[in-house]
Amino acid sequence: MKDIHSLIHSLNRSEQRITRAALTAFSSRKDSSTKSLELFDFIAKNKEYIPTNSECAAHIYNDPKDKRFTMLKLRFRQKLLDSVSLDMNLYKKEMFDATELGSVKVRKKIAQLFHLYFSKGEQTILNNLLDEIINISKKYECYAPLVDALRFKKFSKGYLKGENDYNRVNNEIDFYESCNKAVHKANDHYYRLLIKGNFNARTDTAKMQLYLEESILELKSDYKSTKSPLVGYYLKILEMAYYENDENYLLALETCTELLSIVKNNKSVYRKSRLANVYLNSCQYAIFLKQYKEAVINAKLAQEVVLLVSHYMLSQECEFNALFHEHQLLEAESLILILIDKAIKIQGDDFRLAKYRFYYAAVLFKKGDYKAVLKELNNTLEISKDKEGYGTAIRVLTIMALIELDRLDEVSSRLDSLRKHLERNLEKENTRRREKTIFNVLQLFEKSGFDFKIAEDKKVMAALQLLESDDKVYKWQPLSSELIPFHQWFIEKYGKKKSRSRGGLESEIA
Repeated sequence: MKDIHSLIHSLNRSEQRITRAALTAFSSRKDSSTKSLELFDFIAKNKEYIPTNSECAAHIYNDPKDKRFTMLKLRFRQKLLDSVSLDMNLYKKEMFDATELGSVKVRKKIAQLFHLYFSKGEQTILNNLLDEIINISKKYECYAPLVDALRFKKFSKGYLKGENDYNRVNNEIDFYESCNKAVHKANDHYYRLLIKGNFNARTDTAKMQLYLEESILELKSDYKSTKSPLVGYYLKILEMAYYENDENYLLALETCTELLSIVKNNKSVYRKSRLANVYLNSCQYAIFLKQYKEAVINAKLAQEVVLLVSHYMLSQECEFNALFHEHQLLEAESLILILIDKAIKIQGDDFRLAKYRFYYAAVLFKKGDYKAVLKELNNTLEISKDKEGYGTAIRVLTIMALIELDRLDEVSSRLDSLRKHLERNLEKENTRRREKTIFNVLQLFEKSGFDFKIAEDKKVMAALQLLESDDKVYKWQPLSSELIPFHQWFIEKYGKKKSRSRGGLESEIA
């Protein structure tokens, strides 16, 4: 009963209305109410509770052990599935992208084709239905049903036009089978890429690049022979991943633009979710290239077509990053407060909420409200255990705020906490060289008695140069947990202290 209950409560009002009509449409007694409809309404009323078979039987037959319920349930389940796949439900534009609808439509039509062929054998409607299936399949690259339809065409009427026509259809079948194989291969490469990225905490960059190179070569060959837009789509995704993995964000962005053209201009590829992902990737690459205005535009374009709430929030998160790094603090603050409010309303999403509070703390730091920073960072417990580097980032930002507040005794104890945290992560090979270098600078700063003149020390200068460099191991990443680049803050702080010192000396001399 669980699957039936779940399906009924997944239907919107329009679908429920159509389903209720379908449950009575074929009643032999032309009743406006049937046992199936009674069962539907009974389950529909119990949204939070799944009635048992006995309870349903008692409701319908006044007997929890009535054996007729077993047969009713089987028939009801089939009627329910049939009604869900009625054209009135399927062809609602708001429910499906054209690509998904085309795929469902062609599979339904091919089932109709075989049913009519074996039960009726009426040639005119079969020919028209066959042509529809072939045209729709080609349009949306539904190669498996296309091959089935072409085989049906070959055996059902191919011999009527002679051997040449028979051979032509055979050649079509061979070509579209190769297209089908190429699309499945491309799809497989794409999911292997996701698996390598999502299930390996420390992916070997060199191995990933080698995998991508080999896959790209293979897909290029397939694309050349098939001209399949779907193969081209997956090819561009792999090329994009290759450039991203190599941190060549300019070429990654150019490839993303090519991918956008494929998605928008091919009905077999177009889906709102795919379009949203292209805009989202464009936004992220633009942020890496410091093209923040362009990044905001792409984030907003993603928000126009994105379907899932979580993806919408991700696009807003990217927009926040672009606004923050472009120093649009009022807009960034307004957006992150909206995201915090949304995350509060989503039960069980403590990690996302803590991350957004951390982002808000970074905004407050930029605004100079350091006491509020410390208060906000107390709400980031869920991400403090070094998830994606946030554990270190929270500790460093806390230390920076304490330094700004001149609460130097607390800085020492926080530095010791940071040291232990990094040592724990070092054992797990999770400590990055950049994080370790930041700690070394802070440690030397503490030993100097918290004198920013330590920035003139050779060791500190060398460390800051590394943090400011383009070295992959040490460089700052704009979409990382380090929203405020530590080296920039430290150098600016040193510059301000130096300026104040000179100003004070000049006034004394005057």
